[in-house]
Amino acid sequence: MVSDITYVKTSEGFVYLSLTMDAYSRIITGFDLRKTLTTEGPLNALKQSIVFFTKHGYPLEGLIFHSDRGCQYISKEMTELEAKYGIITSVTQTGDPLHNAMAERLNGTLKNDFLYNTELLNFEQAKSAVKKSVMIYNTARPHRAIGMKTPMQMLLPDYPNPLLSKGKEAGEVLRLRRFCKISVCSLVINGYICV
Repeated sequence: MVSDITYVKTSEGFVYLSLTMDAYSRIITGFDLRKTLTTEGPLNALKQSIVFFTKHGYPLEGLIFHSDRGCQYISKEMTELEAKYGIITSVTQTGDPLHNAMAERLNGTLKNDFLYNTELLNFEQAKSAVKKSVMIYNTARPHRAIGMKTPMQMLLPDYPNPLLSKGKEAGEVLRLRRFCKISVCSLVINGYICV
């Protein structure tokens, strides 16, 4: 599992998005948006990840939790929570972003593909946009690194991609797309949304 904090510009100033992602499936397992750069953001993202892995039957014992050397990640609260569940703490040696490249890539993807217009949103609207963006990222955005599957399909192979589905799921993704910049065109053919 990898984690990082990135800033997001809103109409109220910069806020801080903590993300936690499973390195194998690329699924975002935890996220938290805060007005301050405190330990609570990454701590809440880690707690969400613990719930996620437990819910899906994945063992926590021996799980590696990698992050940069930020003070939030080496805080007493974080390391105690990791130790409680047998999660192994891993931090970069120098704080170099290249040593946490997977998490940095996730930051860039979310901010450039989904959260590009947040400076027009207030904090609560930005929280809603983040939640919707994570949902689309996890369930609808295919990744080359995982064979053009979505992160959710890596965990549950039969999980339908709402961009390729008929009905309610497809309508929900279309409705959410107004919050995101999707760099591909879509066509509706025989009731299917094709990207």
